[in-house]
Amino acid sequence: MLNNLLRNRVTEKDVRAWMDRNGFYGNSAEIEDLELHSLGRPGWLQIFSFQTRVKSREQSDQPWKEMFGAVKDDERRRGDKNTQVELFPTAQQQADKLQQWSEGLLVKSSQRDRSNGSVLLLIAAGVACASITLYLVNLFT
Repeated sequence: MLNNLLRNRVTEKDVRAWMDRNGFYGNSAEIEDLELHSLGRPGWLQIFSFQTRVKSREQSDQPWKEMFGAVKDDERRRGDKNTQVELFPTAQQQADKLQQWSEGLLVKSSQRDRSNGSVLLLIAAGVACASITLYLVNLFT
């Protein structure tokens, strides 16, 4: 539910438009995990990753394909040149493209790093709550 609230609708719209222009049905595509991967200061250049289940416009035994995508969005450019989308059949190809596009940019920390940061934040919050509780107990006794 939280993912639906925090979706990047503008980038998702750009991805769907690209799909429509490149042999897929963009409106029916299921786009998941559209996340910011890296960022170029001051924020004009943004690299996103996503996964999709998309239907090809070509006749095929299996028209629906599971694919991995990368988006390079540069707000300094105008028109179709500001958003570049690529789809890959494997997660490794996606990771290679994300690494190439992210060279020299600020890259999102890994899930493990975020977990460690969350634990530290939780510990700090616990210490702060304990300190406040002790202060209030001392204040009223």
